[in-house]
Amino acid sequence: MIFIKDEAIVLRSSSSGTNDLSITVFTKGFGKENIYIKGGQILKNMYLPKLQPFNWIKGVFVKYKEKTFIKEIDENVNLSYPFTKDLDKLDTALWILHIFDKFTIFNDEKLYSLLKNALYYLQFTENKYLQTYKLTFLIKYIALYGILPSFNKCVKCGVKINRKNFQEFSFKKTGSLCKKCSKNKKTDLSYEELVLTAKLLKLKFKDINKQGLIISPVLIKKFQDYLENH
Repeated sequence: MIFIKDEAIVLRSSSSGTNDLSITVFTKGFGKENIYIKGGQILKNMYLPKLQPFNWIKGVFVKYKEKTFIKEIDENVNLSYPFTKDLDKLDTALWILHIFDKFTIFNDEKLYSLLKNALYYLQFTENKYLQTYKLTFLIKYIALYGILPSFNKCVKCGVKINRKNFQEFSFKKTGSLCKKCSKNKKTDLSYEELVLTAKLLKLKFKDINKQGLIISPVLIKKFQDYLENH
């Protein structure tokens, strides 16, 4: 039996039988875990409000026989509280949790920080930039996952891509191709979209309002489809 002090964000919560609760969390120290909470659905259980999605918790976890349990919770913050009445922001936050829960399979403290920052800074973002917020999260997530396509260099010859030599961008070929390496007139992303996504990779969540960038949902779908296929 190992006791670990750590922090985590609740991704998902579901009933297990009549009284018990099953939650999925992503911890800072050891990644994604499914945790069984005996009596977790009982109203008088002091942990019940703290174990719902969007909650950040800090406390003591127990690792025993390849299972993880919560011994105590010392601190907790509901990261969605500032925007619970804003349905557009809540929908964006739910989408972020869905992406994170569905695709994350390994432990990475940088992924944890990305999720925590994405949920925290959402409250300060103007609603007209929520699509930009989603794509920024998605690009950063794909980069940390190690499958980011090549934006700046041709995937075949390695030449630096610019407006003059850009021929196409292919998700299937995982990046940009120059005019010498491709004659294909069809492209998954235009050069302008290529520059935009490369910019979002470096953009901080807190600075999204300042940039004033409006993103099409179609662009988000393209990158989400790419993630699902890899």
